Amino acid sequence: MEYNPDEPIGPRELARRRRLQASMCPRIGGATGRKLTLAALLVLAMITGSLAGLTLVYSADLPQIHDLERYRPRR
Repeated sequence: MEYNPDEPIGPRELARRRRLQASMCPRIGGATGRKLTLAALLVLAMITGSLAGLTLVYSADLPQIHDLERYRPRR
């Protein structure tokens, strides 16, 4: 039986093709999905923590606002 794109497809054949297509790329679920989700959340937490730490380290050396109000540049 050759494939003819112009020929209409019956409901059984359509259901069979959908099942076949779904089985070719299964969804990630169960323990594997939970592990991937946990790993992704852990990586995001590490990135967020690193950025917050860098912000605190570099903001410690900035002058206070009242010091900036009295600033006079040299000529």
